Amino acid sequence: MSVRAKLKMKKFIVLMVIILITVPLVSLNRFDNSSSQDNWTIMMYMSDNGGEGIEDQLEEDFDDLVNFYPSNSVNVLVLKKVQENGTIGLYDVGENTDEIPLSSINETWDQNLSFTDNDVLNQYVNWGIDNYPAEYFMLNLWGHGSSLDGMLLDKGESLNVEDIEEGLENIKLDILGFDACTMGLIENYYQLKDTADVIIGSQMEEPIEGWPYDKIMQELDENPDMGSVDLSKIIVDSFVRWGENNSGVSSSLTAIATSDIPYMEMNDYFRTLEDYLPYYHREISEAKNNTERYSPQPEPMDLYHFTMNVERSINSQRLGMNGKKLRAQINSSVIYHRSYDSDVGSSEDSNGYGFFFPDYRIPIRYHSLDFYDDGFMGWVEDFNGIEEIEDISLYLDFYGNNTMSIEIEEGLDGKAHIYFIGDEIYMKNSTIAGETYLDLSTYSDNFSIETFVYRKGKLVNHTLTLSNEL
Repeated sequence: MSVRAKLKMKKFIVLMVIILITVPLVSLNRFDNSSSQDNWTIMMYMSDNGGEGIEDQLEEDFDDLVNFYPSNSVNVLVLKKVQENGTIGLYDVGENTDEIPLSSINETWDQNLSFTDNDVLNQYVNWGIDNYPAEYFMLNLWGHGSSLDGMLLDKGESLNVEDIEEGLENIKLDILGFDACTMGLIENYYQLKDTADVIIGSQMEEPIEGWPYDKIMQELDENPDMGSVDLSKIIVDSFVRWGENNSGVSSSLTAIATSDIPYMEMNDYFRTLEDYLPYYHREISEAKNNTERYSPQPEPMDLYHFTMNVERSINSQRLGMNGKKLRAQINSSVIYHRSYDSDVGSSEDSNGYGFFFPDYRIPIRYHSLDFYDDGFMGWVEDFNGIEEIEDISLYLDFYGNNTMSIEIEEGLDGKAHIYFIGDEIYMKNSTIAGETYLDLSTYSDNFSIETFVYRKGKLVNHTLTLSNEL
């Protein structure tokens, strides 16, 4: 062989080594945004729970995924379990849908897997991300749901939100979907806020047919380069359109932005509401009873609707301001919400966020949620144990438009909040002890005075007076 030929051979060998080294790195890089990437990888995690009729629905939805799979740069993966016979299958849905050996994910996997094992979920999602790189990733959890009790009952255990959180540790999805009943609670969203940019769920029961995958896949096929916000709207619209024409069960579906979950606003609102106990216990109970609730448990109810009912029952500037802030943040965090009414149930007052307000004590498992640990809703545990109180005397008197006299019984503490209502609402506080005089001469005509009387730190009387009433 000539020297020139030998040099060419050496260059060829070096080039092949570079290719062999770099190609596997590209194919396993989940964050690669090169043109070789697909647009979407959608991972379905499906278990029928062994419930009546749901096994047939699982196979019907799987058939829709197979028959209407998007052909353009979209990967659809399915890990499904049929409870009756314990059959587990892993599939790459496409023109020639192939069943993939479970050992492709983990060589120890067999037909004895539990879908409520967070390690199973973790390995499946990581396998999908690593082997099917894409610009966007979605995980959809399919099966029976039961609000805080979790979903996907398997071997007597449920996949609760803490399991899902652990299963998605160090993973950030573009969309996390719940094709399941009553998983759309703020407690669940808050627990999973770091797992996805968008979460799609229903605060209500879903019909057993769930999401119409044929319609969703067709839309994705026509526009495979849509982002997470557009796809979430497609899913919500497709579900509601199907329900309006086919379902006998009222329902709703919501896509929320996890970066805007109204945790702080809700915390502020309920801490303020706690200040109105026990004086307004009856009014808060009535507001709660008038709020739209959802099966299968009586406790989950609509957060937005509850705050509106409270404000109809309690005339308070302070509480009203916090309620408006909370509702504004709910609206900011809801990317898209739609509902429909049918023969069973009502969605008229659903606004996208369910929340848990039990009729009795909070169950022990609620205590394990971040929502509880971070300081919210502790007062609810004692709400039903509060006894009715007798009114404590509060005397108000006015001298023209300039002076207000407030008198309370000895041994009680009082506060007067003066709210100035203009372009912005701001407040001045005054402490009340015995008989107290407030000089109103420097205030504008547009203000309100909210008076609170406390005994041992508990509210025992309250009034709201507007300036035009003086």
